[in-house]
Amino acid sequence: MKNGNISTGQKNIVDAHNRLRSSIAKGTYIVKGTKKPAGSNILKIKWDKTVATSAQSYANKCPTGHSKGTGYGENLYWRWSTSSPKDLNEFGLRASDAWSSEFGNSTGQKNIVDAHNKLRSSIAKGTYIAKGLKKPAGSNILKIKWDKHVAASAQSYANTCPTGHSKSVDRFGYGENLFWSWTPNFPPKDLNVFGVHASGAWSGEFTKYGWKTNKMDGALFRSGVGHATQMAWANTGGIGCGVKSCGKDKKTVVVVCQYKGPGNYMGQDIYKSGKTCSSCPPKTKCEKSTGLCV
Repeated sequence: MKNGNISTGQKNIVDAHNRLRSSIAKGTYIVKGTKKPAGSNILKIKWDKTVATSAQSYANKCPTGHSKGTGYGENLYWRWSTSSPKDLNEFGLRASDAWSSEFGNSTGQKNIVDAHNKLRSSIAKGTYIAKGLKKPAGSNILKIKWDKHVAASAQSYANTCPTGHSKSVDRFGYGENLFWSWTPNFPPKDLNVFGVHASGAWSGEFTKYGWKTNKMDGALFRSGVGHATQMAWANTGGIGCGVKSCGKDKKTVVVVCQYKGPGNYMGQDIYKSGKTCSSCPPKTKCEKSTGLCV
């Protein structure tokens, strides 16, 4: 999908860089518990098609190290995948997150929450497009918040290196999404990289498969969107996640996210269609900037 004159993948890379740069410029960036001083001269990055052409030309060589003599700065990222990437939509953002995580800033929790609320806000406002179809606006979608108790439950289950879902009774009735990935580089110490990867993979189910009805039934769940519907479930208000390196070589990564106010109940709606925020639950109000109930 195009956004202005650049693709979604290109925009996500630019946005990831500028989020980091903006946080440093404003003096709000925290590394290992220490707030860094504000920056006075940091430029806003823009996509440059000439630079992109040079980068793609070098990527086409399947390099194992840095290039020489281009005159540009350069970052490289390698990743094993079961599928062939056609564009930057997925792996460009993963690379950006991996590079920014070198600073050691614990942004993983925020990135997961933001990824969920970005999806939920787009649906709530009626701007979300799945398989070419704009979905109806949502009237009752809560804004998700990080919940440390849910996170403790999710991390506890992640520590078991699971190969399938936990029992509902063992996770206090929370909803649950699981994600596995293989990494050749390093075992994860936190959610900085793989938490947002998981969120992107789950929300990508909507992009890939779409959904024809808001009412959850067996056909909808089996269509391959079960993780995405949990992300979008209107009544879900809390999230917590955990990550663990598993396998003999510790290169298999599992991410567990659990949800307070579980979703995917058969016969219930993912969300209620209608004017944005018009049916916010009692004791909540509309956050106009997101269209979510807070």
